[in-house]
Amino acid sequence: MNTIESLSIRTTAARIRLVELERRVEKASASGAVVKPALKELSAAIEELQVANEQLSQHVDELAASRHDVAAMTARHEEFIDVLPLPCIWTDEHGAVDQANEATAALLNVAARRLGGKPLSLFVSDRSAFFDAISQLRADPNQTVEIAVQIRPRERRPRQMRLTGHRLRHDQRLCWILRDDSDAVPILDAIAEPASAVN
Repeated sequence: MNTIESLSIRTTAARIRLVELERRVEKASASGAVVKPALKELSAAIEELQVANEQLSQHVDELAASRHDVAAMTARHEEFIDVLPLPCIWTDEHGAVDQANEATAALLNVAARRLGGKPLSLFVSDRSAFFDAISQLRADPNQTVEIAVQIRPRERRPRQMRLTGHRLRHDQRLCWILRDDSDAVPILDAIAEPASAVN
């Protein structure tokens, strides 16, 4: 039994006890002048308590439904992240990995759960370019940075790739996407292309 159910039972028991006390006061009319107003006040207080219990119970139900919705949304988000075909990594603003998808784990040859907390710079040859990109994203959260990097997977040959970084609007983390450097159109060029095509 949870706290709200217990409180409701105790409130109901208090109302029953109050009714009994009111009956006794009716029989003992001599003390009724003093006791009756006190019992009325007590009755009003118990009524308010019962209304508060019902409202609290409703809020608890709404909170449970919200938690369920958040859990379902989180699960969908996690599933979406893992089916992305591109390596996608979320880091804190110092470059430590917070989350990585399965494509990243396959590229770096490290299980996704083991990447958490590791500096992404461990897998990047040109660390100064990577740290410059972090600084740019910290300075201007609305920009996107893209750099050519050499990625060094564990126990595999290094690969030339493009690393694109974004600052998330509703999150303090940085989001990084890795693509083969051989891809024809860099992401920033692809973003700029539609605007130039209109002119």
